[in-house]
Amino acid sequence: MPAHSVLPTNPHAAFLARQPILNAREQVVAYELLYRNGPRNHAPDALAREATASVMLHALGIIGLSTLAAGRPVYINFDDANLFEDTPELLTPEQVVLEILETATPNANLLARCREWKALGYRLALDDFVYQPAWDPFLDIVDIVKLDVRALNEAALKAHVHQAKARGLWIIAEKVENRAEFEYCRGLGCDAFQGYFFARPEIFTETKLPAAAATLLDALRRVREDADTQELERVLSRDTALLYRLLRYAGSVTFGATTTPQNLSAAITRLGRRNLQRWLTLELYASARDTHAAAESLLELANHRAELMGVLAESRHYSREHVDEASAVGCLSLLDTLLHHSMAQLVESLTLPDEMSGALLAQEGTLGQMLALTQALEQADHPAVAEFSLQLGLHPSDLPKLQAKALRNQIQMAEDLSRVASQ
Repeated sequence: MPAHSVLPTNPHAAFLARQPILNAREQVVAYELLYRNGPRNHAPDALAREATASVMLHALGIIGLSTLAAGRPVYINFDDANLFEDTPELLTPEQVVLEILETATPNANLLARCREWKALGYRLALDDFVYQPAWDPFLDIVDIVKLDVRALNEAALKAHVHQAKARGLWIIAEKVENRAEFEYCRGLGCDAFQGYFFARPEIFTETKLPAAAATLLDALRRVREDADTQELERVLSRDTALLYRLLRYAGSVTFGATTTPQNLSAAITRLGRRNLQRWLTLELYASARDTHAAAESLLELANHRAELMGVLAESRHYSREHVDEASAVGCLSLLDTLLHHSMAQLVESLTLPDEMSGALLAQEGTLGQMLALTQALEQADHPAVAEFSLQLGLHPSDLPKLQAKALRNQIQMAEDLSRVASQ
């Protein structure tokens, strides 16, 4: 590919790279997480503070530390400003090594701050370390030094290794590019190794959820966990437009009430958890209109699935709770397509009951059979319709009546939402 070519990027994608750190037996013992702003595997220009913030955000909130770390500690770069903030506390001392950038200024304030991090149990490493007398007091408190084998000549590398060993520090040789360099550094006494000889940084990417979608998913999760009303209010109040639409919806659909709710707490009480969950899910589909060309169609199909699965559950005389779960599975079944996230990630973020999770991930259990029947009806797959109807104790001749009832419910829901939008 020509050097000037630009790879197409998803404006909603989050990028991050990781590179393994190996011990003398060539076993992976940790990973360094590296800033990336696109699919090209090189370090882009960025302020250190912003790069660290991006790494932390993407590792913890989008891609997931469990995916990146695989149970091992991660090394993350921190400059002076990052270390004076509370950012490192987002990770436990067991999860992270604070890698102090070579651009940091070794003064008394930074030394005092590093001592505070050490007192909290965090491990400290000096990145691309080149000795200067000003770093002497830091060498008494850090745990690790990283030595760039390309930046130090043979004599300087030996001197730095000897100095670190004399202080009992762990030594990582960086930018090791071939076996001869690995064997040489291991012979000097380096404890761990990092570089292209072992692996180039591996790019990880994930689609970022729009802020509104993240708020809605958080609210849905809390509804599923039966969080108290005050907790739901705190989440929903993050988005003023969302709050406004919820109040309008609760005011337009009376559910037997004669007064309009005057605040969010009253609106949540008016709607009830079942209707609130349904409304939040539909809002989630609607929030993607600007980023997904098929959002309107997905919204309509999700609404249809929700109504039909609810009607199927009612036909089997399920409890109200089970009917609600069936409806929720139908409504959630297209979220992975809508948000460009795996269903497994979404199910985990929503902390769904096992039966709902099994239905969404593998069409397991009764709810899974209902979802499979609903999809078979959409595709006019008559053999599959007959098979899943039999599993659910239904006769195919019963289905047209149930589908008609679901359609009436869907039309009523659409009219309710349309009335809200026109106010």
